[in-house]
Amino acid sequence: TSGTYTNTTGVVAASTGSGNQGTAVLTILDPPDITKSFTPSTISQGGRSTISFLISNNNGSALTGVAFTDTLTNMTIVNPPGAVVSGAGCTGFAVTAPSGGSLISVSGGSVPARVGVTPGTCTITVQVTSGVAGVWPNATSQTTSNAGTGPGSNSASLTVNAVSASVSGYVFVDANANGTRNPAEDWTAGVLVYVNIVSGGAVVQSQAVNPGTGFFNFPVVPYGNYTIIVSNSPVNATAVVPGGFTATQPAPPIWNLPITGALPPVVDFGFVGPALSQVTGQVFRDTGFAAGTANDGILTSGEAGASPGLSGVVVAVTDCAATTFATTITDGGGNYTLRFPSTATTVCIIETNPVGYLSTGASQSTTAIAGGTCAAPPGGGVFQYDRTNDRICFSKTGGANVNFSGLNFGDVPVNTFVPDGAQQTTAGNVLFYPHVFTFESGGSVTFGTTVIATQPNIIGWSEVLYTDADCNGQIAATDSVLTPATVITVTAANPPANKVCVVMRENVPPAAPFGAQRVVRVDASFAYTGASGLFASYTRTDTSTVVDKSAAGIKLLKEVCNETTSTCTDNLTDPASLAGNGNYAANNTAKTGDILRYRIVFTNTGSGSVTNLVINDSTPPFTTLNSLPACPVTISPPSLTCTPVSAAPSVRWTINGTVPSGAQGIVLYKVSVQ
Repeated sequence: TSGTYTNTTGVVAASTGSGNQGTAVLTILDPPDITKSFTPSTISQGGRSTISFLISNNNGSALTGVAFTDTLTNMTIVNPPGAVVSGAGCTGFAVTAPSGGSLISVSGGSVPARVGVTPGTCTITVQVTSGVAGVWPNATSQTTSNAGTGPGSNSASLTVNAVSASVSGYVFVDANANGTRNPAEDWTAGVLVYVNIVSGGAVVQSQAVNPGTGFFNFPVVPYGNYTIIVSNSPVNATAVVPGGFTATQPAPPIWNLPITGALPPVVDFGFVGPALSQVTGQVFRDTGFAAGTANDGILTSGEAGASPGLSGVVVAVTDCAATTFATTITDGGGNYTLRFPSTATTVCIIETNPVGYLSTGASQSTTAIAGGTCAAPPGGGVFQYDRTNDRICFSKTGGANVNFSGLNFGDVPVNTFVPDGAQQTTAGNVLFYPHVFTFESGGSVTFGTTVIATQPNIIGWSEVLYTDADCNGQIAATDSVLTPATVITVTAANPPANKVCVVMRENVPPAAPFGAQRVVRVDASFAYTGASGLFASYTRTDTSTVVDKSAAGIKLLKEVCNETTSTCTDNLTDPASLAGNGNYAANNTAKTGDILRYRIVFTNTGSGSVTNLVINDSTPPFTTLNSLPACPVTISPPSLTCTPVSAAPSVRWTINGTVPSGAQGIVLYKVSVQ
């Protein structure tokens, strides 16, 4: 029985008289207790569990030299993290747990003494994994220590659930040789091949793939590491490319195939066939910047800067009718490669413009391709460009593998013309409407006005267009009158320099009654330099409304700030400084993905109050509403509220309450640039 025992003799007697007593102390130690557990106790094949060894000391003094071993059953050690020893006073433990091994050895440990009735404890943890399905019980050896030999641990079990996956994919003719299976690409033009799953140098599953869709499927592939290959027989563990074909992805046709419980990888196999012709080219920015001629469809060295190519553009090759042979997407330099059957006699290369671009022309290398309709593609190696359908077409003699290179498409960003205007004033006054035309390529622009409506139909209204050289929205003494005969020639330049600003002056007749209205359309017509017959038209609408002199007039100021590149702030403490402050401006710049915040400042410039005020606007072209319109933050009076409504592209705010003379407020909305 464990404990401390004192033993004393009786008094020793002798002829010389009585002597002393002898005393000795004997301490009996209990050996350590050990328990074992798995957390979690159930895993899938390839999963991980942590073994915990809890060593307990019920003695009043520490145990030393604690040691044991544990031989794992169908498990291996994962290291790192390695073995971890925890517990106050736990010292001296030497734990050997090699990664990938199955033997855990512990020696030299010291376990602290019991405190009161609470035993001293130390915990050792080791992470393990298993790839063998089943229930695997396991216990440690007996423990040894300075207290002698103790029992082994309890038997703890790790349950390993079986893992399998369904593996499928396609064998396909990679018509455009881009290594990716496009929707129209299949194995119809292929030959009989075998898709084999290989493990340990032997085929464990095989499936024949005949000409057709090219689809294959292995419903159940057990846990393990395999390779999956294309070969010429169901028992060949070596990849073999079918005769007359070349592997594109992967090359050679071998995929690693780990089945671990995660989704299996894509296992499509692409091959370029022997009877395919090829066409290559580039889609590029045809702006003429910084060299070359804008809009001519010819890519000149250095044109559009160092990187003229447009990436991510969809290009397809068809028979100029319903059959699409292949589709691809241009790379980072705007380059594309397409393959099509050599038996095709009528061929069209079709570009799909990216959002915000229009087509200018096409070329073969540095030679412009003449325009046409492609209704009857020319023969003899002659190319024709159909701008309406954005395609290059030609005829070829079937049967021969012919490569066509340098078939290039020119695109330019679309121009913009902003904004619409709406103002109120009293009879006999003058209103000014600023507009900005932003050009993205070379050409010439003309401006004009067209009256859309006059209510009531009275005389005296008149409009004049002026240049606005400094783009400040005002007419200077040096600004000139624009007529439809005024042609402004522009060339591509870096933003924000590529813009033409105009101001439309509206003269309101002195006899105009309250509520009279004039709606005028401002037109901008752009002719593209270097592109025969390529024009674009843009319109904005300015609405002028007459209010009673004894009532009020609402003046609107609209500005824009790029939230992505600037901090947009609204200084409402100083109404006079609102125009142009907080990084807002009448004109601004942005790129795809930027967020623009539009601010409309409304001011009652009249002598009376206004009720039932509604402010309307619409999101600009090539943008989407980023957030709901915001209600106004008013300067005075603070009692004003509003109700915002959005039905993109329209936005509207209803101002609730009376807007007194001099009151001013702001409404806001945000858009994302496409």
